[in-house]
Amino acid sequence: MANDEHVALLKKGVAAWNAWRDENPDIRPDLGNAKIGDADLSGANLRAANLCSANLSGANLRAANLCSANLSEANLSGADLSGANLGAILVDTDLAGADLTGCRIYGVSAWSLKLERSKQQNLVITKEYEATSPSITSRSRSSSTSCSRNSPRLSPICRPSLYSRCC
Repeated sequence: MANDEHVALLKKGVAAWNAWRDENPDIRPDLGNAKIGDADLSGANLRAANLCSANLSGANLRAANLCSANLSEANLSGADLSGANLGAILVDTDLAGADLTGCRIYGVSAWSLKLERSKQQNLVITKEYEATSPSITSRSRSSSTSCSRNSPRLSPICRPSLYSRCC
């Protein structure tokens, strides 16, 4: 269950949320089961947050930091995650219709994803502070169901290590 104080703080806006995160770097936000769909969370620092079973459908998460966040069973259908750091735990996560353009997916742990109609292109598979080049990004336009070294797209059957570091 979500911490009501954390949800209320997030609803005050990204600036207030990020300031609180800067002042409280050791607190792991608990937003599990929160209903924050259609929220504007662009640029939000959601690093290591518990977002299990959260409803983020239609949310604007452009350039959000979701590194090490737990998004198991979360609903991100139709969300805009373009440019986000998505090195998170994604188990049974609904990303149907989500825009993942330019997401950093280094360290993602993903399986049993719903990716129908998701937009996956220019996915970045390097650490946050490593240089990128065209040889290490994906230029796919649609979701895939295969997992290979030559295809870094998120896949419903990929099973990277749960303990991968994303940043």
